[in-house]
Amino acid sequence: MLNEIIKRAKLHGKTLIYNATDALLIIDFCEKKQLSILGIDSFIISKNATQPIDEIDFTSDSFINSNQYNNSWEHARQFIYSHKENDLYYEITFSDNQKKEQELG
Repeated sequence: MLNEIIKRAKLHGKTLIYNATDALLIIDFCEKKQLSILGIDSFIISKNATQPIDEIDFTSDSFINSNQYNNSWEHARQFIYSHKENDLYYEITFSDNQKKEQELG
């Protein structure tokens, strides 16, 4: 499953970004593997450019500071759902249980 999602991703520099449907599948994967979501950055892809949207991003710092890692998946899903109609792409950053930051891609 994960390999198929990665194949559909768009490349922004060295970072893979995902449409909303695949971003939700990545969040499901992270939950299954107990990988906390640290942040999600949003992008608009046009014919000529990929543009980050600084006004539309998600960070789970408040959950990390309060040790509520498990909430990050549901909050990340709600973030994607709330912007789904905008036709955005997403970069998802996550952490394993040892708090080692990683990017999926």
